[in-house]
Amino acid sequence: MDRLDPGVRLSGLQLAAALDELTSKLKDFRLTGQTPAEVMEAYAAEHGRTARK
Repeated sequence: MDRLDPGVRLSGLQLAAALDELTSKLKDFRLTGQTPAEVMEAYAAEHGRTARK
């Protein structure tokens, strides 16, 4: 799969947008964090897990 392929790039952009939307929704549940990574870490901690990096 070529990373310069327009379909791959579009899929990546769609995934990034979906993750941004998810982290925005998670903030509504009073999770802390300013960046998507920080919000995901707070979500993982809230559920007794650690976020993958």
